Amino acid sequence: MRVTRNGRPVGIVMSMEQYERLRGAAWDALSRTMDRLSAEASRRGLTEDKLEALLSDES
Repeated sequence: MRVTRNGRPVGIVMSMEQYERLRGAAWDALSRTMDRLSAEASRRGLTEDKLEALLSDES
């Protein structure tokens, strides 16, 4: 069910079952993306030490 305010959509109402299913699917997709990016970074030579140096760089 769509919730509107002044004729504009502002939210939805759904069952907990639907919400949990969508939430699980989104988490699974995020996890797969993170795994893929991590593998690519490793293939390109990014190590934990290099990442730490990049993140601590103030410039």
